[in-house]
Amino acid sequence: MRTGRPFRWPPRLPGVKRGEETPAVLLFLLFFLITAPFSIFKSIRDASFLTELGSENLPLAYATAFFVGLAVALQAKLQARVSRRALLSGSMMFFSLTGAIFALLLQMSGKWLALAYWVWANILIVSLMTQYWMLVNDIFNPREAKRLIGFIGSGGILGGIAGGLLTGFLAESFPLGILFLGGVLLLAAIPVILRLTGRGRPGGEPRDSRAAETENRDASLRQEGFKSCFDIVRRNDYLRLLAGIVLLTGLISTFVDWQSKAVIEMTVRGHLASFFGWFNAGLLIFSFFLQILGTSRIVDRYGIRSLLLFYPAVILIFTLGLSAWPVLVLAVALKGGDKSLSYSINQSARELLYFPVPPEQRVRAKVFIDMFLNRFSRTAGAILLLAAFALPWPSPLQAVGILSVLTLAAWIALNLKAASAYVRIVKDKLRGRWDRGDRVVEAEVDVGFAKTVFDLIETRRRSPVLFSLHLYDLMRKKKLTPDIRAMLLSEPGDPRFTALGALFEAGAEAAASAAGLEAEDAALEQFVREVMGLEVYGQVMEEYLARALERGGADDPVTRMEIAKALGLMPPRSPLVRRLEELLEDESEDVVRYALESAGRLGLREHVPAVVRRLGHPRLQDAAEEALMQYGPRITGGLLDILLDSSEPPAARRKAASILGGIGDQDAVDGLLFSLGAVSGKIRDEVLDALDRARSAGGVIRFDRNLVLAHLAEEFKRVYKIFIAEARTRKEGKDDPMRKGWASGLVLGVFKILGLAYPREDVFKAYKNWLSGTRESVAYALELLDNFLSKSVRDRLFPLLEDHSLKDRLRLIRSRLKNGGELRP
Repeated sequence: MRTGRPFRWPPRLPGVKRGEETPAVLLFLLFFLITAPFSIFKSIRDASFLTELGSENLPLAYATAFFVGLAVALQAKLQARVSRRALLSGSMMFFSLTGAIFALLLQMSGKWLALAYWVWANILIVSLMTQYWMLVNDIFNPREAKRLIGFIGSGGILGGIAGGLLTGFLAESFPLGILFLGGVLLLAAIPVILRLTGRGRPGGEPRDSRAAETENRDASLRQEGFKSCFDIVRRNDYLRLLAGIVLLTGLISTFVDWQSKAVIEMTVRGHLASFFGWFNAGLLIFSFFLQILGTSRIVDRYGIRSLLLFYPAVILIFTLGLSAWPVLVLAVALKGGDKSLSYSINQSARELLYFPVPPEQRVRAKVFIDMFLNRFSRTAGAILLLAAFALPWPSPLQAVGILSVLTLAAWIALNLKAASAYVRIVKDKLRGRWDRGDRVVEAEVDVGFAKTVFDLIETRRRSPVLFSLHLYDLMRKKKLTPDIRAMLLSEPGDPRFTALGALFEAGAEAAASAAGLEAEDAALEQFVREVMGLEVYGQVMEEYLARALERGGADDPVTRMEIAKALGLMPPRSPLVRRLEELLEDESEDVVRYALESAGRLGLREHVPAVVRRLGHPRLQDAAEEALMQYGPRITGGLLDILLDSSEPPAARRKAASILGGIGDQDAVDGLLFSLGAVSGKIRDEVLDALDRARSAGGVIRFDRNLVLAHLAEEFKRVYKIFIAEARTRKEGKDDPMRKGWASGLVLGVFKILGLAYPREDVFKAYKNWLSGTRESVAYALELLDNFLSKSVRDRLFPLLEDHSLKDRLRLIRSRLKNGGELRP
């Protein structure tokens, strides 16, 4: 008998992870208890105003935002002195009480009363909504909020639907009761607030630390009020951008509100309060399904840029339609599109834009932008409406339509700019840049100079000839500074080096005297070069080398070391250089090391086979690599042959990959990318590192993106299989291997390949912050990746990086492994 799946409690909620259920559900409920009464009050407000004053006086209602601004200033002062818990709970009690008073007063008719009720309802929603989203900011970080905003936002929309339906059913028959019901719903929110503000943040952060943080922040605000909120916005480019968006959003909403209400007033006959109740409920039903099913998916799939553009695009289409055909269907569609998207997508996008702002700035900025500027935009909209009415257009609807289109264009431009600024700020939130160790060493340390100095010190007593050759090498490289010269040419108590120093200085003076110049290193270098280029010098040296090689034998490696070093300082076309081949095969490792150095300096192709053979030698491979690096792109093909030849020693193949990465030209990169699919194990790791090295050099190198993504797909499969095998050894639900140290190395290859297809600095900045393991750093790292990786890549990467239980991580990884297809750019 088949048994069904076991019942789970709490049930899985959209976008909600284990441990987040309680705060997410409480925020959902609180949003419901704010928007449900407001939907009731709003329907009564609109109907009362149109009945008493008519649509021609709507600009007067919009202009009352001045009084909302005064209320905002008062709340800013209260916010600096009262905790979030006390202020939000007190606001609920205040609006419940004043709502009951208005319920009694509205039984009498009066134009002033309709206008006062309009102002009161606007103050209610501005105050409560701003405080609500501040509370969300306190509880969740940007990454969590982006994932949860679809769920908690749907609570507000569901509340609006409930309030609209209640108004539609009861407004005509029980007008007083429906208003009292709104007050009761506000009071019901107080226990939810107390429960929410008594919790810590999800993820185990203690409540005490959060409370202390909030108290410290509030203490810093205590002596500041509305002016400080304005100053924060004025001084910050990003906050000014958000302020501009909110201002234009308010203007558009004002124009849409007037256009739709003007058409509704002309066409609707009957009880307006009931109409607005049904209307608000209907549009919010659409908003609810869009929010719960669509908003988080849109953010996840298309990013915040698309979220910011969707709303104005819809409003633009309906505005143009209503301007041409002023009918009820288009009026309802325009207002419905405005409010449904405003409560879902636009509200979500706007709140997401605030998350990268530091908490102490965010609190002040929201007071000015969301509470004051949002309402001020209504006053500005009223003034622009009156100006539009004065234009010589056949219809005020057409004049307002043109004004709306112009404002929408500016709004779209600011939204695009805000999306780019958002990504930039998220990057700035991440700590430091990721630099390869070898690049740091190259930038900070002159390795060649240091090596020559060490060789000089080592050969001081072993061989005066080698010492002199190293000294000349330094001079040739323009690195023989006075301090180095003084250190190297003074050896108290050793007559060999005193004499050598005197000879060196004498040689320099003689060369300078012959040239009529000062005794400088450049003169000595030229003098030595001229001597080495003389034919008679070559003949003498040829005889000397032959005798030295025959005389030296196995018991005299120093002589052969001197010869190997000297050959590297000779002109490449000198006949003496051919003697280097036998030194490259010498039985002494010290001799071969000097011969390899000379081979790299001379750069002759006939020496390449002997140098390559040394790549497999454990103690000579580094010297061979350095020599081959000096050959540059001329040996790319040969190195690729070694890399792909399975018969070559693994050490030689790894070194070949490393050299190709150091060469880093287009042919080397293309060869490395091709070979990535043909090698495995440590050799593949070396190829990945070589590609990353070439990428980090910053040259103009093209990486075939489709090929890179194909390799990335294979790397995901490899990592998934390793993870699954490792997870089998762990305790189920208690010991997630992705939380262990080895996980950083496991995904490093993934990030190296990502760095070939996407901005490398951003990729590794995210990797570095993910490695830190702190909740905030991980959240911002994932947020940055979310804004430039394609959805198909994110779907494969995030199960490895996000915080999941072992069971959930395994489920996601097995699903990706089973259903994985091609990755798309």
